[in-house]
Amino acid sequence: TTKVEIEMIEDFKRRSNLLIDKRIENDWEWLIMSQHYGLKTRLLDWSSNPLIALWFACNNEFYIRSSSFVYILNADEDMVINTKKSESPFKTPLTRILRPTLNNSRIVAQSGWFTAHKFDTKKNKFIALDNNSSIKSLLTQIEIKASAKKDIQKKLAIYGINNRTVYPDLVGLCSHLNWKYSDKI
Repeated sequence: TTKVEIEMIEDFKRRSNLLIDKRIENDWEWLIMSQHYGLKTRLLDWSSNPLIALWFACNNEFYIRSSSFVYILNADEDMVINTKKSESPFKTPLTRILRPTLNNSRIVAQSGWFTAHKFDTKKNKFIALDNNSSIKSLLTQIEIKASAKKDIQKKLAIYGINNRTVYPDLVGLCSHLNWKYSDKI
């Protein structure tokens, strides 16, 4: 629920102060920061780079044997939320697009964007895009067959899309090396 999400963000703010080396301006930025490190929020990750989106669809080792999907959201500027005018992500009545501040290397590397989802109090859940009547028609779904994923990963690596570039840190480098040498270990 929104109440639990607010409690989690407040707890994150209280506990993360010594772990964050930058000033965070508002609850939108707190939501982005906490989601970036794995806290469950109303945000859904997107990329404006189709190759990055394709890499994410092919890269999950737990789903390598099943089809995945890339979604295209054909939205207009009216759907982009102005975080300077909208005081709270927890009071947004509609699902909106969030253009994040480019304040960390992963958002930059992934050409990151978010959708901030509406919470339905009657159903007590966030509304998925494919169940949202005002957005469903703006979605295009592209299926990525399981049999194509390994080949797509290899081709994307040639174009510089891999764990090391998507996650530009030591974790990303190690993940990339594990992938590169997976046939030998």
